[in-house]
Amino acid sequence: ADETAIVIEPESEYLEILKARLNSKGINIEIKNYLSDDTRVKNLISLIELSLRIRELKVKELVSQANEFGISIDSRYNQYEALYLKSVYKDDKKIMSFFSIAESITEHSYTELIKKLETDFEMKFPEEFTDVLDMLDLTNSKIDSTNLIDLKYFLKEFDTELGSEKSGVLFVNALSSAFIDRQIIFYTGLENSWMKLFPDKDYLNKEEEDEKNLKRFKILLQQGGYRFYFVKSVNNYKEIIPCYY
Repeated sequence: ADETAIVIEPESEYLEILKARLNSKGINIEIKNYLSDDTRVKNLISLIELSLRIRELKVKELVSQANEFGISIDSRYNQYEALYLKSVYKDDKKIMSFFSIAESITEHSYTELIKKLETDFEMKFPEEFTDVLDMLDLTNSKIDSTNLIDLKYFLKEFDTELGSEKSGVLFVNALSSAFIDRQIIFYTGLENSWMKLFPDKDYLNKEEEDEKNLKRFKILLQQGGYRFYFVKSVNNYKEIIPCYY
């Protein structure tokens, strides 16, 4: 087990199945969890992005994120201006807190925002995230679009590992890993979900990012001494599109 790794896309339907089967056989597993994949960190960043545009948003644009904070919004309001919800749900503490944060986002430091989310939404952030904020000198910085870009860039380019077990079959994120220190590698999936997609942002050079990820992908597929590739050609009667890399 300590010589084996399984490379898999983190949202793959096979991930939990494989973990369960290994556990049922008494085989230890090691899962490397990274800060960039942490749901709490993703939700915080998404909240900031929405908040910076809150006055121009429609309700339908924040429904998904609101759900992550345990907030349910009636779909009949989808076409309304987002801030209209304050008058509809004025007795809902969570919704009012959500909008209070969103409307004053640039008045908060990152530390203040974390404390607010921990208090109002019972979100507990990993220590590694506060360490990153400290390292980037953002702990007490007021939130703005510039330092948000710096934070997102760091999380994307520098994998910060969260605490995990250190023995057993290693599960590897197909989207962010390249070098794997294991002899036996199973590549599970290899569908188009293995490629990274980038948003239309002025600060991103998509050709450069694609080139970086192509190089990473080539390295990833050549790890270990024994390699096994598992792919499906059809799923739910539809032909599977391979990763274009």
